[in-house]
Amino acid sequence: VPGHSEAHERLMGTYFLRNYRQGERLEIPDQFAKGKNREWNKWKERRLQDLEFYDEDNMRLGKYRETDKAPPRIHLRGDGDSISESSLDAGHLEFKVWLQNKIEEVASGKGSPKFLSEQGRESERNRAMEKWEGLTDALYESFLNRYFTKSNIEDIHFRESRHLMLLRKIVARKKPDWRAYLYDDWVFADAGVPPLPPHLGTDIPNLLERICRETIRVLIGSSRSSESAPQLLSICVPAMTFIEKLQHKVSTILHESCELARLYSPDEKCGPKDMEFDEKKTLEEINERGFGSLDGVSVDKTWQEVTNHNSVAVAYDIMNMLLEEGFLQRRYMTDEEYLDYFLDGDESLEKPRSNKRLPHQLVFTKHLKEMIGDSEYEHFDDGREHPIYRWLRGEQDRWMYCPPVPHRYGPPISEGGLLTPGNRRLFGGSHDTYEEFGTPRGHPSKRIVESLNALQGTQWEINLGFLSALFDIELNDGTSLSADQWRDKEARIKVIRAKKEFADVFTPTDSESRASRTLVLEWARRIIEHNANVFWHSWICDFRGRMFPRCPKLSPVGDDLDRAMIRFKHWKPLGDAPDDTTGIFWIHVHVHNMMEGIESDLLDGPASKGRTFVERSDWVERNLETLLRMASEPANHLAELHLDRYVPGKSHAFQRLAALTELNRTHLEWEGTHKDPEKRDWSKVSSGQPIYLDASCNGYQHVAALLRDRDLAYKVNIIGKDSPRDLYGIVADNADASYARDLFSEILNGPEVDDAVYRTFNRNTAKMPTMTRVYGSKDIPKCLQGRNQRGRPKFSDPVPYQLSDKEQREYDAIPDAAKVAHKEWRSDDDLNFKHFMKHAIGKSGKPSEYTAKKWKKLLDELRALALWNDGSGLQMALLKQADSISDAFTEHEEMQPQLTKLVAASLETSIKQSTGSAFDILEKTLKKICRSSDGLHPGIRWGLPDGFVVMNYYIRHHQADKTKRGMPCHTGSAFTPMVPLWYGKNVAGKAGKSSARIFARVKELYSGHVSLKGEKELNDALTGKLRMSRRHVEAILRKVDPNSESDEANEIRKVLLHANVSLLRFAVAEKERIHTAKLKRGMAPNFVHSLDAYHMRTAVGELSDAIQPFSFWAVHDAFGVHACDVPAMREVVTRTFQEMHSDRDLLDWLEVMAEPFGIDFEEDPLSTQGGLPEMLGDIWPGSRTKLDISEVADAEYLIS
Repeated sequence: VPGHSEAHERLMGTYFLRNYRQGERLEIPDQFAKGKNREWNKWKERRLQDLEFYDEDNMRLGKYRETDKAPPRIHLRGDGDSISESSLDAGHLEFKVWLQNKIEEVASGKGSPKFLSEQGRESERNRAMEKWEGLTDALYESFLNRYFTKSNIEDIHFRESRHLMLLRKIVARKKPDWRAYLYDDWVFADAGVPPLPPHLGTDIPNLLERICRETIRVLIGSSRSSESAPQLLSICVPAMTFIEKLQHKVSTILHESCELARLYSPDEKCGPKDMEFDEKKTLEEINERGFGSLDGVSVDKTWQEVTNHNSVAVAYDIMNMLLEEGFLQRRYMTDEEYLDYFLDGDESLEKPRSNKRLPHQLVFTKHLKEMIGDSEYEHFDDGREHPIYRWLRGEQDRWMYCPPVPHRYGPPISEGGLLTPGNRRLFGGSHDTYEEFGTPRGHPSKRIVESLNALQGTQWEINLGFLSALFDIELNDGTSLSADQWRDKEARIKVIRAKKEFADVFTPTDSESRASRTLVLEWARRIIEHNANVFWHSWICDFRGRMFPRCPKLSPVGDDLDRAMIRFKHWKPLGDAPDDTTGIFWIHVHVHNMMEGIESDLLDGPASKGRTFVERSDWVERNLETLLRMASEPANHLAELHLDRYVPGKSHAFQRLAALTELNRTHLEWEGTHKDPEKRDWSKVSSGQPIYLDASCNGYQHVAALLRDRDLAYKVNIIGKDSPRDLYGIVADNADASYARDLFSEILNGPEVDDAVYRTFNRNTAKMPTMTRVYGSKDIPKCLQGRNQRGRPKFSDPVPYQLSDKEQREYDAIPDAAKVAHKEWRSDDDLNFKHFMKHAIGKSGKPSEYTAKKWKKLLDELRALALWNDGSGLQMALLKQADSISDAFTEHEEMQPQLTKLVAASLETSIKQSTGSAFDILEKTLKKICRSSDGLHPGIRWGLPDGFVVMNYYIRHHQADKTKRGMPCHTGSAFTPMVPLWYGKNVAGKAGKSSARIFARVKELYSGHVSLKGEKELNDALTGKLRMSRRHVEAILRKVDPNSESDEANEIRKVLLHANVSLLRFAVAEKERIHTAKLKRGMAPNFVHSLDAYHMRTAVGELSDAIQPFSFWAVHDAFGVHACDVPAMREVVTRTFQEMHSDRDLLDWLEVMAEPFGIDFEEDPLSTQGGLPEMLGDIWPGSRTKLDISEVADAEYLIS
């Protein structure tokens, strides 16, 4: 898009200055506010037609056609000379909805990403979008050359080329595009080329461009960069991921086109000169059987199913094209890549693969990286990689420029959220997969629809105070914007960067996280510039009823930076009267909560846990002068505020600074209300800072109420008015530290031992194991050693180790031949792993890669130690401080896995002791029901009081090892016209498109070749004395055609690139896709999640009725509102918790779930222990049910 004028640039630069209203909500038109309308797109189209910006086809009229000369940012925001400010909505919602719609069109591949004018190339997004366009154009040419040849069009067995050409024509007739007029006039052949439409631009991609654009989106967007060393940098994407994602995009495009074809009246012929074909016959093929050929498609398939099947085949062929043309290379994934990409680094989730190879990895070639630019190690290492990586990798369901479409309860239920109906969702996750089989896992209630709509109504803005404190803000005119200059801003923001002093804490160590943070800053820039600093979130729920925004970034469920960056658009007074300190009291509490764990000589003691709300506020008042100084000069207090280094995992460093910044602003504003301190007025000070309070180990709160366990109820604060209790601290205190102390004594001195014990057995280390146990997790070592307490540990270089008794027995059972082969492989560089693996015979009686790897670990007599990864519990406790203790464990890293094991065992025992094995009771009773269920839909179901129904039901997928049905992405499914004749046909009993055909071709061409003289192994392979492999073929080609000049050799090279790719598919028969193990594992956690979800939506619903206008901060078990509304929130949250548990204890819930299975918990045993029946009363006796649930109504710290 060409650049706009300087005059327009000045108007854009001052837009924020003229339109940002601090603390004011954007007013919504009455018909939407009162629920009389919900379709923002239709409203926008009517408005733009009335304003004569659109014609009746919703295309731009007259002078508005050229974006550079009539930028929508000018004319739809009241700065044009034709559309007056007074004729537009006061908040310029016409532009906001237009912009959001454009964003969604780009996301669905229906529009060009270059829909706004810019000046030059100053925008990082512009660079990314221009590169995307350039790569799309390059792929478009390759696509045309591959599919639209005379031979392909005339091949009666290959329908794809004719179908694509006809669909291209049909779509272009309906939605004219510039290529049709300039290059493809055959589109209009029978009717004659019409006049060039005056509004036609390059922003409407044709059918083939959409496919190519989506290919680039998936290829780059799904890629990851490995950066362990400069020479090892690779940019790659798993082949199965590429094909699966691309086929969904292709399927959507083809289905839309086929729908248009069903309304199309055919011409006689279709196609350019010398490639014409029968249009009527081809249209009949598409309408009757769908897109593409019918090879491998059963006759009972609908046209939609045929189109889906052939979408996979097209995606597979595009992958082959990219490989053949040198854009990609192919190799197998490494173990580490597989874990990181598919299992989030969690080795415990990896299943034995028998002798199956790891999936194929598609690797960007040097050629492709040069086409993209800025794609080498040094670019990723310091954050200078091409912005297309950040933009396409960062693509996701995102926040919205305009209000979301409300969900509607019905009947029928209408999904809301995004503007485009096809993009709307009520349920997230894998809900669509379950719906396709007619086996939904959740049935929504009216209450959840209303609560989601209330959350969608919250207006958000970027926290400008925090933004100015942490970042340098460079403007387009070359100046920088300081914290006090927002009201004088006259140029657009060019870039937002972390200030030099905060660069370390802001900058993650890995490129993926760095790119994510850079993208968040760019999004903040666009929200400020395009929307005068207001945005919304679309909210959905999962099958248990938990609510969350579709975009986690810049939302309450995001990370520390996301949460610090946002605040409510609407600000409310901190008091109703001059001396009403309600609001500032809760801001003080919030600041105290954020300051917990901070130590400084400047403070009058630390902000300690376990304090009452009054004590927290008093602490802030005692330390107010110091806190305000820290807020105004954070760079002088980097260490105290934990702003001196990047911390992976959970952190509050940025939220802490945001809270201090708001504390400083509100007190300064209060002081400015009057010179006389006695006459200062809190009712004149407003704040949009969300004040949120967390539930005290929310899962255990519900379990305590269900079990009527008074002791546990007190520990988790659902009863009691004295100071709050801390279950995580109780678990840490109850843990047996003696074994750990003995280990510490081996490498530390006396005082260091005490310090190490204190740091190891504290609430922070105990928190994640305790919290995740109530949601079904038993993997305490993962919390202690895994990255961010959720991923895999760090591994040392292999070191010698002592075999356990079990391992010694396994070692002794390894055949001598395998031991000899292992020794030969390790000592001979010319031998590969297969030399050893052929002796590793598995259960199938064949060589097994799984068995070989298992034996290799034993025979190597070496083992990589599981060390404490970044953000793990013990890394944070013992290594982060960089002191003598961390030095000792770095030097003696072999002690790390030993300590992990000791601490895990101690915490496991303490959690049971501290909670009275409460979750074990719940789990045992629910597993009793699971054992009685066959798993078929609806599985085990229960209804919440508002009518929301949860179905504990799981299905599992299979891959090509079960069946290749629905997977035309193997070598045999390559399109025949795209491969050499000798490869594509069955010849001499050898199947086409197979390794056998490649081997036969190589033998035919190169047996006795002069270049192979003296190459015994290769000649033996050619003569049949040795079984030929692809490795032999590659070696032969290197010898006979070292410079890749032979067409015959290059044909072989191309088909060697083809691979068998396995996708995830589900069995047709329900009983074959049931995931019984997951049904049992998920039952108890899902039940607890459904309870906390019900509590959240009940509180949201009541508060949205009571507080208007309503803004809310929701994070599963964290509740947040404006400071002045906290008392009302606390009352509602506490009361609704008490009410939801008042009439039903655990047995009441169990009886409802168990009724379909005929289980009587008073008569039927839960299980058998030592030959004796274990009854419910044995593990949950009446003595445990001493809690009077009415006491919950007086709980002071249910959330704190």
